[in-house]
Amino acid sequence: MKRDSGCGRNFANQIFFSMAKIVQYSDSESDEDSSQFSQIKDSQLNYFGLNPTNNNLAEEKDEDLISNFCPMSKKQRTIDKDFTVSVSGQNVSLPSVDFWKRISADEMGNSQQFSDHFVGTEYMANTASEETSPSCLKSSNSIPTLVTDKTKEVNCQSSLKFATVPLQIIKPYAKAAQNVTNKDNSSSKPIDRNSARKPVPDPQRKIYFIHGKVSSHLAHKQKCQPMKTRESLIAAHAGVINRIQWSSAQFSHLLLSASMDTLVKVWNVWSTLEPCVQILRHHSRAVKDAEWSISGRQILTCGYDRKAIIADVESGTMLHIFDHSDYVSCARYHPVNPHLLLTSKPNVLYTWDTRTPQDPILEYSYKDKLGTIQDLLFSRDGDKIFSCCDIVSRDSADRNIMAWDFKTGVILSNQIYHEKYTCSRLRHHPSENHFLAQSQGGYIAIFSASLPFKMNKSKRFEKHKLLGYKIGFDVSADGSLVTTGSSDGMMYTYNFHSGKMVNFVKTEMGVTLDVTCHPILSSTYACCSWDGQIQVWH
Repeated sequence: MKRDSGCGRNFANQIFFSMAKIVQYSDSESDEDSSQFSQIKDSQLNYFGLNPTNNNLAEEKDEDLISNFCPMSKKQRTIDKDFTVSVSGQNVSLPSVDFWKRISADEMGNSQQFSDHFVGTEYMANTASEETSPSCLKSSNSIPTLVTDKTKEVNCQSSLKFATVPLQIIKPYAKAAQNVTNKDNSSSKPIDRNSARKPVPDPQRKIYFIHGKVSSHLAHKQKCQPMKTRESLIAAHAGVINRIQWSSAQFSHLLLSASMDTLVKVWNVWSTLEPCVQILRHHSRAVKDAEWSISGRQILTCGYDRKAIIADVESGTMLHIFDHSDYVSCARYHPVNPHLLLTSKPNVLYTWDTRTPQDPILEYSYKDKLGTIQDLLFSRDGDKIFSCCDIVSRDSADRNIMAWDFKTGVILSNQIYHEKYTCSRLRHHPSENHFLAQSQGGYIAIFSASLPFKMNKSKRFEKHKLLGYKIGFDVSADGSLVTTGSSDGMMYTYNFHSGKMVNFVKTEMGVTLDVTCHPILSSTYACCSWDGQIQVWH
């Protein structure tokens, strides 16, 4: 690179510093840092005639402002993977994102430490020699007006005059997920990032931290309110999503989804980067169920490949595998002992110990067939198990909802729900000694979690529709609201104490299959659909 122009060198220096700041803030996951990142990115990239969020520059005043700062034609402002600057006819490749990640914020503030990173690299020529640098370019508060005519000169605050060199940005840097079209190409349309996304998680990306949106609410819980606004929409899977669930409170920025496309994905729905942070590909057939561990660092999954699997989220590796003779419809961690888990195949339930995963330590069965186990639920102390199956007899529902003793496998009661409808989902109330069941009769029933497990016949939640779908529901963190999906694509919210419907929203999804309430953030919900979409509401 020729060193015949102080303007050219310092323009490259400005780009170097701006990219360093952008990379520094782009790795941050908190709301505060994300806001700073957006401000720095917009201000710095607009200085070079770039605007990754609005490359069309619809307002003329923005176009005039940027054209004064950087003399580039509209066709030259495009977004791609690389960043190259042409100065005096020489193309200069700027460092990659990985290069900037090695430079800390403190080193950026120290000019000597910052320049030491370029010693011995191919980029040394770009940052060396600032003797002829005009003081106005070194100041972030004063930006000179560059001109395209080589013979013109620019007056700076230091009264120095220097000849400008035409600068042409050939391929400005932007993340691959950003899709920006050329303004002059009227036939092209911006690509919908959600519908076109094919997430490829970064293996070096940090997954576990306390998110800024959650940290302020860990010490206290707020009263939940019904949802009103859709916050985000993610095209998550290529198949039906059977289950979604927020992680434990500390890491509740993470959301898992299990799908019929054989994948289990982990999402950071508030990230400024690609929201998919991990993909677990351990199943060869559709995944039926999934659940977070107590620590929030592992996921238990099961599916039609006759396996239940425990996988580590951070590394993506499989820790334990539990083989079955038939497909596995449900899997649950023990609420007290992290080494124990419960799985089900048709007609049978099993208890497993992760320290001896070769064989189950206990088997639960009934004298008659149970069919497919639709859902499993532990009592809070882990001493009892509640199960619901998809078979009812002709004259009674003696196998619909059943209570088992966890330690012995003895049936405590099989006369809990007497109506001739199957139940597809079970949930505990977070504060009261009750559990709730989603009935194919089109309502949610309430039962006592203690013997004799009586059903509350004076109150139930009914307005939503099921039409044979296995629709999920959840109870808010404070126990005041019950929210359920519906076969008509709606989400219905009921007051737990009165049983009345207080709100409903239209998700514009064909079937809302599952709903999960955030464990910390009041009035934050996630739902999934039959066509593989995930929506976050608040």
